[in-house]
Amino acid sequence: GAYVDELIRALKSNPPGVYVQKVLEAEEAYKKLSSANKKAVTLYEELKVELKFIQPIVQAIEAIDLLETSGSKLDAQVKKVNSILAKLTDEQYALIPNMHKYNNLGNVIKVVNLIELITRSLTSSNSS
Repeated sequence: GAYVDELIRALKSNPPGVYVQKVLEAEEAYKKLSSANKKAVTLYEELKVELKFIQPIVQAIEAIDLLETSGSKLDAQVKKVNSILAKLTDEQYALIPNMHKYNNLGNVIKVVNLIELITRSLTSSNSS
């Protein structure tokens, strides 16, 4: 239990790029403990708060990772990522380690959005 408490205590000192990973590692270490050792963890409530805090960040990380394999569904995945990102606080946003992947796809995303606008424009002008 003391080892897990130490992992939890050290969470705030981790750099942003590994913070989420370290919270998940602390959770895994806790899960591997016996019932008796789990009771010895004094900072478990703190870990639960951190797990709740990172939950939307994990969703963003996973959604961004899926951008690379979205293929023809890229536009839908971009919308999903944008929706998730819009719900994050600045502090949570800063903890997304794979944000560079999303930023690198910036030009592709702009083209996809333009195609969507043009398609919508053509569709609405054809239906009038």
